[in-house]
Amino acid sequence: MTDDVLVAIETVLSVVEEENTRLAAGDIPAATALLPKKEAALAGLSRLTPTCERAEASGDACYTGDVSDAVTRLNATLDRNKELLQQAMIIQNYVVRLLSDAALATPHSAHYGQSGSYMTNSRVSARAFTSNA
Repeated sequence: MTDDVLVAIETVLSVVEEENTRLAAGDIPAATALLPKKEAALAGLSRLTPTCERAEASGDACYTGDVSDAVTRLNATLDRNKELLQQAMIIQNYVVRLLSDAALATPHSAHYGQSGSYMTNSRVSARAFTSNA
């Protein structure tokens, strides 16, 4: 059972570390493409039902230090993954806000005077009520 747990943890670690690398590099599409692989690895880990089998006289832990070390690495990697995903969501939110603000902004129209030259906004508003009649 210990070998199955180690293999499942290492599989999850491999995928999450790859996702972290992609997220840190800002390659969001590549990180997103790993989602099915990540879900499958996590499902494989969650399907395990580890049992603790100790000798009655033994006070040893159920799992070896290898499993404990792997779980520690997994927790640290998942914490980093959470940070990187939060950063990516903040950036995505910022980009969406920029795009929506730009789409909602009034279009800038060129203001030309009688002579055909470009007029600045201050000159346009001052001449808006001028009549040539």
